[in-house]
Parts: sequence; C-alpha cells; structure tokens
Amino acid sequence: MKRYTILSLLILVIFCSCEDYLEKTPNYQASAEGYFINEKAAQESRIGLYTKHSDYFLDGRYMLDATTDQLMAQYNWGSALSIARGIVTPETGGVIEEFYEEAYVMIAAANDHIANIDGMDDGLFSNMTKDEYKADARFFKAFYYFYLTETYDGVPLYKEK
Repeated sequence: MKRYTILSLLILVIFCSCEDYLEKTPNYQASAEGYFINEKAAQESRIGLYTKHSDYFLDGRYMLDATTDQLMAQYNWGSALSIARGIVTPETGGVIEEFYEEAYVMIAAANDHIANIDGMDDGLFSNMTKDEYKADARFFKAFYYFYLTETYDGVPLYKEK
C-alpha cells in the first residue's frame, strides 16, 4: 500500500511540475504579426481577398435563385426549399445565414488587410502600391456592405478589426 501511495505522489508531482508545453502556438498557424513583413506577403493577402470574393459568388450562389421562383429546388439544400415555401423561422439558417456570415468574414479580412498594410514599414514598397492594396480592400468592404444592406437592410458596420 505504501508503494502505491509513493508511486501516485511521484506521478502527481511529475505532472504538476510540467511547463505549459501544450499552451504553445503551433508552428503551422499563421499570425498577422509575423506575416506582413514584405511586399510579397501583402500581395498574397491581396490575392486572398480576390479568392474569397470569387468563392463567395461561386459556391452555392445559385441556391439563392432556389429561394425564389427562378429555380425549382427539389431538395432542401441550404434550406432553400423551406425558404421558397415561406417556412422561415429564426432557426432556418441555411443559404441566407451562410451568405450573411461569409460577407462578414470577407469584411473582417478586408479590415485586417488594411490594418496590416498600414502597419508595414513605408520602405518595403512604394506608397502608391500601398494605397492600391488598401483601395482593393476598401472596394471589397464597400461591395459587401452594399450587398448586405440591399439584402438584409440595416446591418452592423465594422470600421476596424
């Protein structure tokens, strides 16, 4: 019995004395602080905005037509059939909720892009290029806010991250 007590106390001391090995940031996660270090990183972020934009309008965008009389929805993918039939509840979600959320993901990415471009050293690339990159992000913000206000009417406005 004494042996088990000593062994269990030893195990307890070993596990309680460990450092926070599990609390470290994984190497595979990118962070904005270490990412925007040169013009190439800024250009990749800009390309990411365009990629997210094309994904937004290509992935399932046609299902919005299924919520109207322009397209017949045979199955209830993205709750389009329920919405077309007028069966809408706060829990319906589906394609309407996805487009709302994805628009804000895009707005957040644009805000992040602008903030990080502003924080970059002016010597890394010309001010004209810097302004051009920020103008792209501002366009996407304006486009998605226009889309949100046309679709959902009054929506929250996020000027920064």
